[in-house]
Amino acid sequence: MRASIADLEYQASTVAAEKEKEEQEIAAITSLLEEARQRADLLATQLSDLNKHAAEVRDARAGIEVQRAEAQARLTFVRENCAAELNQSLEDLAREHPVDDEFDLETAQARVEELRARIESFGGVNMMALEELAENEARLLFLTTQRQDIVDSISSTEEALREIKRRVRVKDSVTRSSR
Repeated sequence: MRASIADLEYQASTVAAEKEKEEQEIAAITSLLEEARQRADLLATQLSDLNKHAAEVRDARAGIEVQRAEAQARLTFVRENCAAELNQSLEDLAREHPVDDEFDLETAQARVEELRARIESFGGVNMMALEELAENEARLLFLTTQRQDIVDSISSTEEALREIKRRVRVKDSVTRSSR
């Protein structure tokens, strides 16, 4: 039992030293853990910033893609209009009419916007106007033809009346002379 008591006393005396050693280890590990957390927070902040930057770059790229698609659509529209309205390709037209060195794109765009505003100020366009014009021209032609027929009929009738009157006079003269 004495050995066991001595053993227990020895263990009791070393417990304080072990406790202090373990507390030092816990403090060191806690310090390391705090540093790791701070690094993790810093890395999380950097990752968040990088993700935001990547999203901004993706948005900018998408915007550029949209602008590219719009420019391609405008170019296709201009090419089709050149072919349909001028019977020339855009390339041929560009070769025939080179752009002056003094040409100012911003001034030209401002002029285009001014002209668009003037066109819009004209108000709504009657999409049936051409059809109505064709109908009215057909009606005018019909009425003009009818009028000419009536004028010709009146002229014929007057000529017939003159002829009848002339014949009546001739017969009346013959009748008077025979009496």
